[in-house]
Amino acid sequence: MKDSGQHSRIIPPSESTRERGISQATSGEQCSPLRRCMRLRYMPLACIRIRPSGLPLELCCIVIDHLHANKSSLKSCSLVHPSWTPHSQRHLFASITVSAKLHSRAAILFPPFLSAQPNIASHITMLVIEHEDCLSLSTLRSIIISLPEISNLKLRSCLIIGRDPLPDQLAQPRQLSQIHPMKVVDLAFCCLPEDTLYQFLGLFTHIEQLSLARITMLNPRHYRAHIPVLPALTVHSLDVAAIPVAITATLLSHSAIFKTMVSLSLSQPASLCPLHAIDRLPNPFMLGLLCSLFDIPYHDDVRPGNIFEQLPMGDCKMLRIMTHWLVCTDPQDLHSSIRVYLGSLSYLPASVQEVRFILCLHVDLDKPDVDGSLWEEVDAMILDGPQDIRVVLDTRASSPPHTKGDIDELEEFLDDRLPGACEQGRFTVAR
Repeated sequence: MKDSGQHSRIIPPSESTRERGISQATSGEQCSPLRRCMRLRYMPLACIRIRPSGLPLELCCIVIDHLHANKSSLKSCSLVHPSWTPHSQRHLFASITVSAKLHSRAAILFPPFLSAQPNIASHITMLVIEHEDCLSLSTLRSIIISLPEISNLKLRSCLIIGRDPLPDQLAQPRQLSQIHPMKVVDLAFCCLPEDTLYQFLGLFTHIEQLSLARITMLNPRHYRAHIPVLPALTVHSLDVAAIPVAITATLLSHSAIFKTMVSLSLSQPASLCPLHAIDRLPNPFMLGLLCSLFDIPYHDDVRPGNIFEQLPMGDCKMLRIMTHWLVCTDPQDLHSSIRVYLGSLSYLPASVQEVRFILCLHVDLDKPDVDGSLWEEVDAMILDGPQDIRVVLDTRASSPPHTKGDIDELEEFLDDRLPGACEQGRFTVAR
């Protein structure tokens, strides 16, 4: 009866008669090892008490690190023992995506959630906000304040609104960013007023890589944006694609970016309709009506000469790499694109050591080519340019990708048309 009483406290009343009989039959001191195993086998899961593993915590952390991409396993590890929870949560919440496709008010509800869960907020290092058709600048500020360890922020297909009339309100985020500099700030396919862009960048003091791609400026007709004052903002790498030249020049000339950037990447001039960004937003019809109230250019020329001629080149002493993205499908496009960009060599600061052309598309060399004399002009432009500048054609990002045979054929094609630059090592093809 004593043993039976002990087991009556362990086995729930809802357990089946068969399981109760097996447990009682195997409860004596003379139970064989086989019967003890049977007892554990039929014992309900609620009766098993989870105990901490005997493994050292360092070894457990190595196991958890190995499972960083397996969310279900990380959830299980976080429930094994309290000592495992912080390290498991660090991987679970390192990268978070807030999307209006999952919840229409996701961005608005996110700051209160972070305030209520500071332990989760402390683990977030990368945040992606996407498909928000009404994202206010104050909400963005609240999110940044609530994430002390954030280093990577990406905004995708968002309509950002709300110009802040009081610059003093930016003091708290600036103090935060001084402690935790941002590694990446990336805006792509977003719509926002010009003032809002400057106010958003004013939240930070240092960004390793700033990327602005396919941004539509919602400036009212006959409206002049306030000149931004961002003296504390420093950027090492700036990537600009399909945004107005005036925005790029203003941003560089009214901040410390121009003095501190080491790499500058510009896209090829293209007739790209900014309404492509609106098509990626959750409510394109409403945003189409909004954009009908604004003057939106359909294309812009982002040749570096048009930008650098507006800037004090003597202040740019850190720039080392100048990158251009080329959209070429035949030799004629390749020639014209390279020639346009090489025309800006005289504008580049003396610190530039490399001009890199990145092919976005596959170049079909079987298509018609330009006259040989036009390629001779390009060869002369490279040889007459600064002696320290090396021109590189990069094919690794093309789609569809270039095979080894394609690269060999392209290299032979350019060796024939740019003999002087290739012989002196001033023009190379990156493999």
